[in-house]
Amino acid sequence: MPSDVLVDIGCGHGRVINHWLRHYSRNQIIGIECFHDIAERTRERLKSYDNVKIITGNALEALPENGSLFYFYNPFGPESVQLLKQQFCKLFDRDQKVKFLYYNCRHVDIFECDPAWTVTRVNIGGGAASPFSELAILKMS
Repeated sequence: MPSDVLVDIGCGHGRVINHWLRHYSRNQIIGIECFHDIAERTRERLKSYDNVKIITGNALEALPENGSLFYFYNPFGPESVQLLKQQFCKLFDRDQKVKFLYYNCRHVDIFECDPAWTVTRVNIGGGAASPFSELAILKMS
């Protein structure tokens, strides 16, 4: 929906943001990147888009409360995923209908073991199951 605020946690050079700009050009888009140099280059490259904001910082401290669709790729260890889940629970309640897309979801069990979450796994690789071709759609239940 055009009213969705799309958030890319660990946006890096902005590949996901580029995709969103092609398909959801009217949405507000926020990228969060912890590495200053990468965030600065991405911010500079995307500065012509009024609807894109790149935040430099730790996602645990920089998650926007107005986000409605969050994407994150798994470069994280299980401790970081657990902390991220806890932060989601602090910021959002079940009535907000916020969705989280967790690609390469190596630690999805952290959500699956919690009855407060609904997890739908989607294999988008087209071949044999691979951790690099699996997406988990996470919702607070």
